[in-house]
Amino acid sequence: MDTNLTNTTIATRELTPEQKFLEDARVKALQFVSTIERGRKRGGFSLPRAHFDPTIKAHLQSYHSFLTTGNWGDVLFETEFPYDGVVETVTNKFALHVLEHMLARSN
Repeated sequence: MDTNLTNTTIATRELTPEQKFLEDARVKALQFVSTIERGRKRGGFSLPRAHFDPTIKAHLQSYHSFLTTGNWGDVLFETEFPYDGVVETVTNKFALHVLEHMLARSN
């Protein structure tokens, strides 16, 4: 009999419910990361990402799609410093562009 398997089985039985939950979550997270990495190596998840530019019509169409459906259109965007996520990046860059345009027209 394989002692490693026996030791693993015994160790699993001795875990508290909280420890078992955390161990299961850790294993699932590792499996998820492994799946993502395999997909990237095959090119399955390597969708191109762009820096949002509110002067490009395709970028605005993708943002409009996100606002109306919750899904990005044909263009996916990168998170840019100092923002914490793609939605925050795109929304703030769009708002800044609109405000600058409106202020320039009011002068």
